[in-house]
Amino acid sequence: WMYAIGMSMAIFTGESDIAQIMLKTGMGAAGLIIIIFSTVTTTFLDANSAGVSSESIGAPFGKKISGKIVALIVTALGTLGAIILPLADITDFLYLIGSVFAPMIAVIIANYFVLKRDDMATSFNWPNLVIWVCGFILYRQFMVIDTPLGSTFPVMIIVFAATCAVGLIARKATANKYLQLHYPLRKKRPFVCPHAIKRVLSLWHADHRTKTVFARAGIFR
Repeated sequence: WMYAIGMSMAIFTGESDIAQIMLKTGMGAAGLIIIIFSTVTTTFLDANSAGVSSESIGAPFGKKISGKIVALIVTALGTLGAIILPLADITDFLYLIGSVFAPMIAVIIANYFVLKRDDMATSFNWPNLVIWVCGFILYRQFMVIDTPLGSTFPVMIIVFAATCAVGLIARKATANKYLQLHYPLRKKRPFVCPHAIKRVLSLWHADHRTKTVFARAGIFR
């Protein structure tokens, strides 16, 4: 929606400067109010996110970190940086956070909505971390390539597809490993329907020592 609104207003007014666009559309006062409130609300969310993230990072290592204190420290550092640092042009910074978060969001979408994985019990998912780093590098390469869709969308599509492919291959390998482990003497292992692999894995995680897991899953044919 933001892309569509910004492009429509730029076409309507013939301007590319947001300040001139707001003035020509008769929304100068409204634009000032929007800037003030958006700055306050966005900064609050950023500081709160830093506090919550620090608590999440410290929990697996047994470290109790106060999110409120971290949020206050981040707010102070941000205020000091806004006063001291030259922030007239933050394009490079926006590209940097785009190259970090766009691949990460693609990995999360694929992992949660497609692969249906729950990695809360694991500290790191190394395959996804590698894909994320590759996505970051790929984003930086796309920045010098002129594409009709820009850099973010193509990189997210590639990272999304890579995460799905790696996840499905790992899932199939886990199922095959389980078969080899529990049926080592059989020359021909029982046929496993592809749609039952997910159910097998869920039962394997819940009760991996039970030899009747495949019978319980109802996948013999």
